[in-house]
Amino acid sequence: MEQKKFEKITFTTILHQAREELEITTNEYCVADIIYHLSNNPKSKIQGWCYASKRKIGKFIGITKTSTLLIVKRLEKKGIIEKDEETKYLKTTEKWFNTVVIMKLKCIGKETMPSVKKLYHKGKETIPPSVKKVTASGKETIPNIYIDNNTYNNKDNNSIEKISFSLEDKELTELLYSLVKKNYPFLKDKTKKQLEVDYAEMNKLNKLDGFNYKQIEFIIKWATQDDFWKQNIRSVSKLRKQFNSLIIKAKGEHDKQNKNRVLIL
Repeated sequence: MEQKKFEKITFTTILHQAREELEITTNEYCVADIIYHLSNNPKSKIQGWCYASKRKIGKFIGITKTSTLLIVKRLEKKGIIEKDEETKYLKTTEKWFNTVVIMKLKCIGKETMPSVKKLYHKGKETIPPSVKKVTASGKETIPNIYIDNNTYNNKDNNSIEKISFSLEDKELTELLYSLVKKNYPFLKDKTKKQLEVDYAEMNKLNKLDGFNYKQIEFIIKWATQDDFWKQNIRSVSKLRKQFNSLIIKAKGEHDKQNKNRVLIL
C-alpha cells in the first residue's frame, strides 16, 4: 500500500556536523531525513512509520529507485533506520534522533527570538547602574556574581555549594516569574534568598545542560503561553527539569504549524 498524498518536502538543509558523526553521505542523510519526517507526519494514516515507496523517496531528491534501495540498505546496516519485516515500512532509530534531532532542538530559537537585552556604550557592553556599587574611594565595582558565569560569590569560602550566576541568569529568571505572575497573580513573590538560588539554577541550565540564553528565553515565553505547560512551569527548577520535553514539544508545535516545510536549524 502506497501513500496517496505525501507531505510536500520543499528543501532539506544538512547538519554536516551530524552527518560526519554518523559517517554518511549527503544522499544518505537526505533519505534518512525524509523517512524521519514522513514517519512523524501527524496526518499520516500509519503513525510512526514511513510507508512511501523507494521510488517516491528517491524522487524527492532526484535519485533512482535502485539508488534509494542501496542507500536504505546502508542506513539499515549503520543502525540509522529500521524496517518492519512484515510491512516493509521504515522509520529512523534512536541513533538518528540522538545525533540529528537533538542537535536541531538545541539550535531552536537562534533566529526566532531576540537576544536578552544588554546595554552598550561606545561599542562596549556595560552593566546597568542598579547593578554597580561604589567603594569608599569612589570607584565603581561590580559584584563577583555578575562578572562571569564561572565567577563565584566568595563571601563564604566554607560553603559546600557556592552560588554562581550571571546577569542573563537573573534577567531570565525574572522574566519567567513575571510571566508566571501574569498568569497567576495570586502566587506569592519569591524572597531574595529564593531568587538567588533560582539564578544559580538558571545558570546550570545554561552552563551544565548546554542550552544558550536565546533558547531558554524562547522556551520560557512559549511554555508560559501553552495551556498545559503554563500550569506546570512555575519555577526555574521545574523549567530545568522539563526543558528537554519542552523543547521537543515546542518543535512539534512548530512542525504542525509549518507542515509544508521541513524545519532545519
